Amino acid sequence: MSSPKPLLQPRLLQGLWWLFYQGLQYGTQQECWAHIAHHSLPAETISLEISAVFEAGGKKRNVHSNNIGMSVEVTFFWWRENEFIVHDTKWVDLMQCPGTQPYFYANCLSASNRKNSKGLAFKTKQFGLFVIVPEAQWEEFEAFRDKPDPPSPASVPT
Repeated sequence: MSSPKPLLQPRLLQGLWWLFYQGLQYGTQQECWAHIAHHSLPAETISLEISAVFEAGGKKRNVHSNNIGMSVEVTFFWWRENEFIVHDTKWVDLMQCPGTQPYFYANCLSASNRKNSKGLAFKTKQFGLFVIVPEAQWEEFEAFRDKPDPPSPASVPT
């Protein structure tokens, strides 16, 4: 004969104890989360204005003349995004910047206007970015865009 099984298995006892403990903590946790939800600090956010431009024979001064319109998105050209370059409005290559701290963060810090405070406060700002398509890739795109569409099967004479 086999020995009788205990009424509650050890794992089941552990699970029941955990549920009981969590039930005791529920009220405290609910108060804590309610306080955080209603008294949270404002998020540190920035706004980005992003323009897509293409390189054209070293033209970097007037990038707005090289602006890529939204019409590019409807084509089926295979962009190589890993070749794109990202610059700020001062033409700093952001791909070469160290990633230890967000690039624009220091520009958002200013002296706090609170009484008797010598600390810094975060101020939300807007920054401009340029996503640059390399000249060779842009030329490939223009050749692709200028290529006549293949005839549809209905228009091919049989």
